[in-house]
Amino acid sequence: MKTVTFKFFRLALCTLLLFFTTHAMVAQAQAGGGEGGGNAQSPIQVIVQIFVTAIVLGVLNFFDLP
Repeated sequence: MKTVTFKFFRLALCTLLLFFTTHAMVAQAQAGGGEGGGNAQSPIQVIVQIFVTAIVLGVLNFFDLP
């Protein structure tokens, strides 16, 4: 039971990290784009977002999820 709780906690933590990181990058890009709005992410932000997503998916792949 303790192992399942720990795995669930790590899964929840990684999922929230991915969600908040992605949300923060989009919000930062929109703020930097001025009042015109829109998703004006720089290529560096897109590359970092892809790497973060790949890392989180790699961590999630480590767990034996149903």
